[in-house]
Amino acid sequence: MPYVTKYRTKYKTIEKDLGYEEISIIRPRFVFFQFEGLRPSTPHWLFFDGKQVNRWVNTSYNLDDFNAEAKNSALRNPGDKYIKATKFPSQHGGPTNLNGPLNTDNTGKLEGLFYIQSNSTTNFPTGTRTLTAIDISVLKPDDCLSIGEAEYQAIGEYELYYTYQKKYQESYQVWVSPPPPNNDNGGNDGPAFTMSSQKIPAGDGSYSWSYTTTNNITGTSTTSYSNNSYSNSTSNWSSSWSEFGSDRTSSNPWD
Repeated sequence: MPYVTKYRTKYKTIEKDLGYEEISIIRPRFVFFQFEGLRPSTPHWLFFDGKQVNRWVNTSYNLDDFNAEAKNSALRNPGDKYIKATKFPSQHGGPTNLNGPLNTDNTGKLEGLFYIQSNSTTNFPTGTRTLTAIDISVLKPDDCLSIGEAEYQAIGEYELYYTYQKKYQESYQVWVSPPPPNNDNGGNDGPAFTMSSQKIPAGDGSYSWSYTTTNNITGTSTTSYSNNSYSNSTSNWSSSWSEFGSDRTSSNPWD
């Protein structure tokens, strides 16, 4: 079948792997903490990596509350939802005591959620960090009566890569209709045409006739004749118009 091959420009996305880079700050997240054995019913302050963080703490949550949250919930995976917050998010109860201490229960337990903020003003570096509960408002272990510490580890990496567009040529097949058949009856390769016909009048003179080609080109021609047996013969008239092409509709236009 008459197919031809053509080409078109297309693009594909290429991804280039550049390795990994260590994340320098902890991403925003909620962390459950629990201290036991502190002084019962006593005000305490929490410090994280040396910074006082009571405004980022809510002590109304217990471990069961936190574990019951779906993994894609805002408590388990906040992302950047609270990135502009300046305290424990109010959508989850707000801080227990914005500017004051956090009290242990009558058994000396202190537990709850700590929101680790991560923005341009409040953030913490990755690595091993210490969360401290202490019964004084400054981080001076030698001056306190009750203190508890826990380590928090944060390690992360960015995957580095870039993408770009690559141009390429794609081939495809196109059907091309074959040309119409040539209705050649033999002879010259001139244009096919039809002619008007009339009887030749008696006597000498000239005869005008018209023609139309299959390409819709029209024209006229004048032929001289004499009314004798030779020049008025069928064969003579046939040869006089054969020069216009062999692909004609009849072999002789004359009656």
